[in-house]
Amino acid sequence: MSDSEVESGAEIEEKNGISGGSEENSDVNSGEENGVDPEDKEKSCSWQDLGLNDVLCEACAELKWKSPSKIQREAIPLALQGKDVIGLAETGSGKTAAFALPILQSLMETPQSLFALILTPTRELADQIGDQFKALGSGIGLKVAVIVGGMDMTAQSLQLAKRPHIVIATPGRLLDHLENTKGFDLDRIKYLVMDEADRILNMDFEVELDKILKEIPRERRTFLFSATMTSKVRKLQRACLRDPVKVEVSSKYQTVEKLQQYYVFIPTKYKDIYLLHILNDLAGNSFMIFCSTCNNTLRTALMLRELGLAAVPLHGQMSQNKRLAALNKFKAKSRSILIATDVASRGLDIPHVDVVLNFDIPTHSKDYIHRVGRTARAGRSGKAITFVTQYDVELYQRIEHLIGKQLPHGAEIEEKNGISGESGEDSDVNSGEENGVDPEDKEKSCSWQDLGLNDVLCEACAELKWKSPSKIQREAIPLALQGKDVIGLAETGSGKTAAFALPILQSLMETPQSLFALILTPTRELADQIGDQFKALGSGIGLKVAVIVGGMDMTAQSLQLAKRPHIVIATPGRLLDHLENTKGFDLDRIKYLVMDEADRILNMDFEVELDKILKEIPRERRTFLFSATMTSKVRKLQRACLRDPVKVEVSSNTTCLSRQKFKDIYLLHILNDLAGNSFMIFCSTCNNTLRTALMLRELGLAAVPLHGQMSQNKRLAALNKFKAKSRSILIATDVASRGLDIPHVDVVLNFDIPTHSKDYIHRVGRTARAGRSGKAITFVTQYDVELYQRIEHLIGKQLPQYECDKDEVMVLQERVGEAQRNAKVALKEIEDKKSSGKNRKNADGSDDDTEHVPEEKF
Repeated sequence: MSDSEVESGAEIEEKNGISGGSEENSDVNSGEENGVDPEDKEKSCSWQDLGLNDVLCEACAELKWKSPSKIQREAIPLALQGKDVIGLAETGSGKTAAFALPILQSLMETPQSLFALILTPTRELADQIGDQFKALGSGIGLKVAVIVGGMDMTAQSLQLAKRPHIVIATPGRLLDHLENTKGFDLDRIKYLVMDEADRILNMDFEVELDKILKEIPRERRTFLFSATMTSKVRKLQRACLRDPVKVEVSSKYQTVEKLQQYYVFIPTKYKDIYLLHILNDLAGNSFMIFCSTCNNTLRTALMLRELGLAAVPLHGQMSQNKRLAALNKFKAKSRSILIATDVASRGLDIPHVDVVLNFDIPTHSKDYIHRVGRTARAGRSGKAITFVTQYDVELYQRIEHLIGKQLPHGAEIEEKNGISGESGEDSDVNSGEENGVDPEDKEKSCSWQDLGLNDVLCEACAELKWKSPSKIQREAIPLALQGKDVIGLAETGSGKTAAFALPILQSLMETPQSLFALILTPTRELADQIGDQFKALGSGIGLKVAVIVGGMDMTAQSLQLAKRPHIVIATPGRLLDHLENTKGFDLDRIKYLVMDEADRILNMDFEVELDKILKEIPRERRTFLFSATMTSKVRKLQRACLRDPVKVEVSSNTTCLSRQKFKDIYLLHILNDLAGNSFMIFCSTCNNTLRTALMLRELGLAAVPLHGQMSQNKRLAALNKFKAKSRSILIATDVASRGLDIPHVDVVLNFDIPTHSKDYIHRVGRTARAGRSGKAITFVTQYDVELYQRIEHLIGKQLPQYECDKDEVMVLQERVGEAQRNAKVALKEIEDKKSSGKNRKNADGSDDDTEHVPEEKF
């Protein structure tokens, strides 16, 4: 390199001034905020003690970095000795300076252009690292080039032609320049840094990384920094580091003490309303709101602007200039609300974030740590609030397990003394000891290796903190690995997803091919959940998963299928749509078929679709059928599509009150059995509330509905009829579970079990008020066992079963069947009136007559 390209080492040493980079722009803040724990006994260690020269020590002083953080104290001396370093540290720990300072000292000793390459997963992190290098190197004439996607390649080519000392890049754009920019190469690079390596690999940059590594010299120093040590990161470490020294700040996933964390359990459809309420309630604070998709980020920002709130979006589909503009507006406090995808969850240091709000819960628990780490930084306090819908319970419990504590409900933000969060019993296969394992089970010492799983899958289970297999896993996995067809009779929460996922993945690793396994599920939510578990278990083997469900864009799904995923998880209806309409898609090579919750698939009238799908897949396959119950339909399905199956049955200790299809009959029996009392019956949906009321009217019972789709006047009218005792049965959604004081409620009946355990407390609180006695009866079907166990855990006791004579109950079957049919017709009439716009005043289901008659319209 010529003298004109870079100043000599002597010239560099002569310069001792350094520009003060913005405190808010660095990964490591100024002064005591440089990632240093106030209680750390080693904080008296100085920059000089680490072996840094006077120029760099002065640069740190000008940035008001009083003392090194733990990662800096441990990594810098090793780096200065010429070692390859692996640094395991969270964002905010000071890791940028931990690699920047040793690189700059080495550059000052042997100056040359294209000295170091820093690879990052995102544009924002690249810009931030660039700012820190410029701040630290401003006194030595340092030239830095930030090369990221979304910016003009010609301008970047001109930057590279000036032969900068430091290149900071995202892998995709760097590879574009290596392949297309004439005269640019990395043949003389002395240092390679991969920052947030776990994210680089999770973002599918493996191909680009392989190509980049072939373009740089083997004789180099390599620093790898990551928040987590995944199997992919270990593989990368083995490929490109020589005798590395590992520096680990914390192996636990912790959140800082000054961070107050809460969750709010709400139905999906009310998320926007709760969001506005919280923004108003905490007005005056600055917010980072995280959404799961670019589309939802933009939609939420537009909605909040319509409501007069200063919101700005930030997501991966924005150009780089617009992303930086959005970020700068938020940093400058001209916007108080930043709505972002996970592109902003790591690497950004914005000290004034007061509240992080997870509008969409993160799919991966570790992302929760990074999101909430945007607040309560550098000794400040902060709040994190997570929205949990009925579909997010398992993800939420994984987060609680990861951070090692239960979060209080958002209602307790002020009180902090209410009922604690849910127990860890809700996930299909929870982490650690909650992986469906009975504490009393003598076989719980059985390990994953004992089942015959290979090391890669055992390691995947260990990373998910699954300490030992559950009963269904212990019994089903060895049989599946022997090539048997398996029927698994097990409830939700027993660990059945892993019971079929692990044998499939082991078989795929032995004989890899695309379109290897098909998993059929009854619902979209279950499909997404199974997809998440396959992705988590297969993250170390490059697994490709496609989730194909209704309600999503078919074109996007067709593109997914065109990429030939290994695993297809689908609902029967949408899968059949693709088989019939998506050109080039077939299931001719499928090796495994899984039908999960087969009883529900059949109860949802998917039999025709199932028959057609079974004709499209090979007879020579392995088939796993999992069901909560062995109904006649399931037996018929078993005979049709399984060969010499082995049955594995895991019994539940919970006695269920009724099967799903008999609920209406049991309801009538109990109403007759306790006749003369007043009842509040809780249903989970507006539609079921109305249907149940119509059915009871057909049976001659004085029932009135109350739900959220009724106008306020009609809701009050219904409530007043019940209060006035002109109606003895009020059928309601959870709109009536709180705040109502009706002294004469004798019996609360949970016709549909509440999804959220706390709602049980509120529902049953409608009776036995003000010193009176009361009864609460909860229907528990084969699908509700998990929810029921959570309720028992919450209230700290087991509920006795309400005794019913089955023969006496079933006498009512014919009578209830006729009422069900009539209610179905009446419900359809109401829906037709709604859609046609006729008789609108009666269409919401309220009863307008004052006298009860069975034919009374709602």
